[in-house]
Amino acid sequence: MAYQPAEDASHQAYVTTTPLGIAGVYTSGVLDLRGFTQVDTHVMAVGGDGVVTVHWYSDSGGLDQVRLLTIPYSAANGFNLLSAPAFSPFVEYVYTNGAVAQTDFFFETKFLRT
Repeated sequence: MAYQPAEDASHQAYVTTTPLGIAGVYTSGVLDLRGFTQVDTHVMAVGGDGVVTVHWYSDSGGLDQVRLLTIPYSAANGFNLLSAPAFSPFVEYVYTNGAVAQTDFFFETKFLRT
């Protein structure tokens, strides 16, 4: 029997490295989580604090929100790993920067199967 590599159990949903200005906003748009069981989000912003907002939807249009998570981000803490189960079939990530422009920014989410 020939070797069969394991199926990759993760999928990079989005990644951005473009720094945000004062009160700048990044949004992932509504993402399809169907077939995945968990999300891992990595955040690192240099220069200022911000807020990660995660919108969980039951529909692809983002009209029926079933859960909302609001997570403060402190630049002084550096890299953050946020992880959650897939609460619903669709999700949207929003990062809102604070009162100081960023000099460096890394924001990504991976979908996982466990």
